[in-house]
Amino acid sequence: MVAYEDDDLMDYEEELPEFENEADLDEYLNDDEYELMNQLFPHVKKEMVDYQGWDNFALKKTIFETNFDPDESLKILKRSFKKKKSEE
Repeated sequence: MVAYEDDDLMDYEEELPEFENEADLDEYLNDDEYELMNQLFPHVKKEMVDYQGWDNFALKKTIFETNFDPDESLKILKRSFKKKKSEE
């Protein structure tokens, strides 16, 4: 029988689940996280209006992965998506 270290189990338990869509993510959140997401999401979405290629799921997933830190989320998102070309 293969012996596993206790920290192997801990690493596995701390991994983030793979969400397939926005509904999966929303369902995974507890009530406090869901409320926090609903407070932060509009702000992050507003800041991303000048960028292209993102969707609501990408924004929410990044907010979740940064432990609900909107500044860190925006930093990652703005590096990940291209800014729209201005129409002059």
